[in-house]
Amino acid sequence: QHFVLYSCRQLDRDNLGVVKRYQFKDLLEARFKIKLSDEELASVVRPLMEDSNLSLIPYARFLELFSSPRY
Repeated sequence: QHFVLYSCRQLDRDNLGVVKRYQFKDLLEARFKIKLSDEELASVVRPLMEDSNLSLIPYARFLELFSSPRY
């Protein structure tokens, strides 16, 4: 989780709380040593999206959901 946050902050040069979709995909693939199809990535980012802008990923929201315990 810290790797993802640190990496996203490095990519977020304007400190907007978002990274580009392709950067997010590259980061997840590198961190988890997997390959994501466009459909798989879409299923990961869909819960994060509050609007229709699918090209920018709110990484803090991802980390919040990722680290939340599920009941």
